[in-house]
Amino acid sequence: MEAVMPYVPIENFEKFLFEKVPALANWLAQNKRVIHYGLFPVGLKIHCTAPLNTLGRSFNYMIERLGGVEMLSVNHYRIKAASFCLVLPPVGSAEAAITLIKCLEHAGEVEIFNNPIFQIQVCTPGRLDVEKAGILTIAAVLGAERVFALPARRVKTTFSQGDYSPRGVRFTIYDGHGRMDRDFGWWRRTVPDKTDKKHVVLSRDCQLPFKRKRTDVLTATSPRDISTINFVATILMHAHMSNGYWLPVGRAFIEVMREIIARHQITFDGVQWVCTDESKGKAAQSARDADDELYAGVMYEIYSYVSDELKRLVEKGTHDGILFEVCQAIAEAMRAVEQEVRRLDLKKWRPS
Repeated sequence: MEAVMPYVPIENFEKFLFEKVPALANWLAQNKRVIHYGLFPVGLKIHCTAPLNTLGRSFNYMIERLGGVEMLSVNHYRIKAASFCLVLPPVGSAEAAITLIKCLEHAGEVEIFNNPIFQIQVCTPGRLDVEKAGILTIAAVLGAERVFALPARRVKTTFSQGDYSPRGVRFTIYDGHGRMDRDFGWWRRTVPDKTDKKHVVLSRDCQLPFKRKRTDVLTATSPRDISTINFVATILMHAHMSNGYWLPVGRAFIEVMREIIARHQITFDGVQWVCTDESKGKAAQSARDADDELYAGVMYEIYSYVSDELKRLVEKGTHDGILFEVCQAIAEAMRAVEQEVRRLDLKKWRPS
């Protein structure tokens, strides 16, 4: 199973991409370990529902140069409907991850972004609890560049059922216990004077505090989606931990999202937004199946609500409602991070 994260080594990409897209490859080589604003590094899985042999000579040549078809078959953890899954090496930022995909588009002569045959899984270090996974799901879905209903088959993975790391049918899922590359920066809150807990200092570690755990979102299709998921997952994970530097931003975002969810009467509490039960046996699987049905019903409710809202917005020409509010909440959290970064007089950090 996923004992080791089976991504293609970054060196394989660099050697090939320097031949095909030297300018982008050079930028990527210089920035692959640079984190932005203390946000988490990004890992990506590209799931494709079309057969590999239909994607053209250039794309197939690229796959051959990166390790061949054997490299694609190593990954056991993928969307079931996909004919193959390309696991990209983790990079320091959403910008670097987006650049890596653009390199693949140029080299393989195939559009990956906003192409219905491709679905992008965004991987974030650490496991969010059920509440925060729900907020991440809603933010990822309603804050996406294109809001559209995904059928269950597009989020059903090879780990959805069974006794080994069952993940259910969810937009947001946990890892399959694979190891990860920890050598990226981590922004940590420290309180030098225990008598003055309001005085917080930024400490920058050269390694992530997680060894294996991840929270992944399966629904990205565009550069904006990758950036949004990376940002929201970071501040929520910082809020989840006691020493994440962006803890206050994450907590404030949770409160705002809670208010939005309540105002629009979206079913939230009692929903298993991420499958946490790994118990074995038929009884446990039956319970997970019931959770899957409840989750699917809630997602249908959200998409129906949003569909009606979109029609109203088009008819009235207004800019309000849950889509606007979710995007505004994300933008406000981003401004809070940018304001603090300016105060710290920091933009990027390259681990030594």
